[in-house]
Amino acid sequence: MRTKVFFTYLLFLCSIAKATECSNLFSDQSIDKETQMVIAKALTITHKDFIEHFSGRIGYLYISEKYYESNMFKAYADVLYQLGRERFKELGWPSFKGTTIEYRTIGDRLVKPKDASVKIDPAFVRITGEMRYASMYYADDVHIAYRNVEAVLEPSLFELLGWKDFLGNVTEMQGLRNLVVDPGSGRVFNMYIGPYGFERLAHKKFFDDKVFAFMKIFSVLSDAEIKALRWENLKLNSY
Repeated sequence: MRTKVFFTYLLFLCSIAKATECSNLFSDQSIDKETQMVIAKALTITHKDFIEHFSGRIGYLYISEKYYESNMFKAYADVLYQLGRERFKELGWPSFKGTTIEYRTIGDRLVKPKDASVKIDPAFVRITGEMRYASMYYADDVHIAYRNVEAVLEPSLFELLGWKDFLGNVTEMQGLRNLVVDPGSGRVFNMYIGPYGFERLAHKKFFDDKVFAFMKIFSVLSDAEIKALRWENLKLNSY
């Protein structure tokens, strides 16, 4: 499998370096694949040149469409393997699980036109909007929804969403939120406010595992909700 990946990688590098020569050489069907690999390797450009040509999102989209049937995660994984982690970072490619069509669609779903009074569709802001988006487009997988949207939007726009990276589905996220936020009023329960409220929650719902309780609840609440709980002075390491 790795040999196949390497061969594919050499071929598309070769096509950049000396496309005409490669085309003539590989048109000879009598040349076996191992020999083709040697030829391709001899004609490839350097890793440095590859990074220069295909860095950024435009390069990521091009490679995915040209050589990976628009499968962006496959392109990401293969090129990461070939370049190595340190060199791969120079490309600036975000990890995206989906096709180039999906990648281009995300901006249209979330970002309002430049002349609009708001930059992001209000239906998808805050944690409730994140769960709505995951339900509509990612089969309730909150983590993949978060990562894919983060990969597409500019940081300044993504920040406006107010999302949290939750490793789980919408039902699990909503269930954790319901522990501390009243679904009716949208306010945090008074019994869990402050350090003693946090201890009560950890004892009742998390078997006294305070670190785990904090991490799980923090991952499903907005910054405003966390502030309302007044848990900022907790000393988890002392428990």
